[in-house]
Amino acid sequence: MTVQHISSSRTWLPRLPLLHGIFVALLLLLTQGGGRPLLSQTTPPVWMDVNVTDDRGPWAPSAQGPIAVEHDGNLLRLRKLTDVGPAARWSYILLNPAKDFIIDVVLRIDSSAPELPLAFVWGGNGLSDVNYVGITAARRAVVGRYAGGSWDSRFVWESAPQLHGMGSFDTVRIARENDSISFYVNNVLFAKHTSRDFPIRGSLLGFELNGRMTATIQRVTIRQDRPPLRLDNGRFSGKERLRLPGSVNSPFAEKGPILSADGSSLWFTREDASQDVSDDIWVSRKGAKGAFTRATRLPGPLNGSGPNYLVWMSKDETSAVVGNIYDATATVIDVGFSTSKKLNGKWMLPTRMEIPDYRNDARSVFACMSADGRALIVSVSRPGGHGSLDLWVYVRQEDGTWSDAANLGPQINTFGQEITPFLAADGRTLFFSSSGHTGYGGNDIFMTVRLDDSWTKWTPPVNLGPFVNGPDWEAYYSESADGTLAVYCAAGPEGDLDLYAVGAPNIVATLNVDDDGLQRSLDTTSPGGTVRLDNIFFDHGKADLRAESEAEILTLVGILRTNPVMTIEIAGHTDDVGDEAANLLLSTERAAAVLNRLVELGIDPQRLHAKGYGESRPLVPNRSEADRRRNRRVEFVVLTK
Repeated sequence: MTVQHISSSRTWLPRLPLLHGIFVALLLLLTQGGGRPLLSQTTPPVWMDVNVTDDRGPWAPSAQGPIAVEHDGNLLRLRKLTDVGPAARWSYILLNPAKDFIIDVVLRIDSSAPELPLAFVWGGNGLSDVNYVGITAARRAVVGRYAGGSWDSRFVWESAPQLHGMGSFDTVRIARENDSISFYVNNVLFAKHTSRDFPIRGSLLGFELNGRMTATIQRVTIRQDRPPLRLDNGRFSGKERLRLPGSVNSPFAEKGPILSADGSSLWFTREDASQDVSDDIWVSRKGAKGAFTRATRLPGPLNGSGPNYLVWMSKDETSAVVGNIYDATATVIDVGFSTSKKLNGKWMLPTRMEIPDYRNDARSVFACMSADGRALIVSVSRPGGHGSLDLWVYVRQEDGTWSDAANLGPQINTFGQEITPFLAADGRTLFFSSSGHTGYGGNDIFMTVRLDDSWTKWTPPVNLGPFVNGPDWEAYYSESADGTLAVYCAAGPEGDLDLYAVGAPNIVATLNVDDDGLQRSLDTTSPGGTVRLDNIFFDHGKADLRAESEAEILTLVGILRTNPVMTIEIAGHTDDVGDEAANLLLSTERAAAVLNRLVELGIDPQRLHAKGYGESRPLVPNRSEADRRRNRRVEFVVLTK
């Protein structure tokens, strides 16, 4: 999903008086007949045209979850793969709750049981707290709201003969004006309520399918009076962008990256659902070839019992600030921040940072510290803020104590959430992620510069642009002291957060190799042993290798060249969604695609064998999407070594 920002919503009209009069009369007739109201001078301009066929973001082609996502020209096709319950695909686009808006959605039910709904949802803080417009092929419609996971009983299904039915596009319009909100189906007013009945509680926006439904989405257009998009037109000119390879990214979520000043070390938090411990701090360091080597989990006590994350690391790597408060057993017991020292090569138990004015009324917190350790910027919710999460700063005083929190002001903080701050080495350039400033969809990364020593005067934030920001959620920006390399978080090919690098081409090029990850796994593998290829990706239902797979393929080529007598079997596996025979065929074709690419790169085909196992060898039971993601994989088995 990309968005197009249009400076004006004015429509060109012919100058001929007769044609102009006929045009206006027709519009008036539509209005009087219960059709779409004539757009007035105060109608919000087009803020966002959603291109639902972008190759990035939540609506890119994917097999994630029970809904398959496919592109057909400029159309988005959604296909629910199971009969059980509803399922949804969504993005994150936050409407300003204080301003009027109009949303137009053009959608079509292609196949479904007549009474099962296709729904558009918006303004949600999760699918259990969301606004809802549903239509069926039987020409019924409903508007309503889920609150606390339950349907608001005031809203009921009604007949909607203006719906076109199965196989034809229908247009749904949601128009909020002051204290009222109106719903139109194909230009006919369907329902009208107070805007209080449909609050904007969050940024979730998307589609819900039921049964084995297939549906097509043509367009989502949002009108709201928003500030213009301010772009940074120079900082990333001529640079390269790369999803980091399997030495860093895994099938699970990576977040919170912190680059060392010289760019040679990368710390981050990994949510590894396959382990007994989750949300631990990991580190990857550049090897001799300039690539980040296989990440390793930091030892305790920095990784204690509970969620662990790094806030700051000193240049000499002997002092660290981590999130949360720990007891004597390194168990998280409270929110806040702690410090730790490294003595004789070993990290000491983190001790509480005493910040008397610290307060956070939200469940999440994000923080960074200046390079000199004198300023702590946090993203929290507390009285006196401008939105759900604001950026505040604590400054270390001459006596070592921390000042009271100061809000960074309305130039930075908006009605939305400002999160994941990062203060560059100059102590003045601030990067942060925001859902309230005008961007490309969900949270985007922005940059601003402090104008004086007050921490409240900043240049207008600029968006880092479509090269960095996409349609969904980008955050956690961190860069080296010289600015030649930066790392940040965005959705990866399998949906979870991954780490991406952007910077000077000669530097980024060296990162496109898994320096020793697969080789290290191979070193401990005897004939008959299996090595998983974590970064092999395919489009949904197809055996075409995606571009993100090339780094892993090249690493495997290097291993085979280093071990010239080794032979391997390339094994393809799927989850259990869909037909068993089709899954077996798909896994075989995907294994063959990897084999063919290796042969194209010069590997003797006599050393390679491809085999598909379909859904017959799951790593874990297919109980959840996270489990199914683990089971969709390509491995190689060492035959001779």
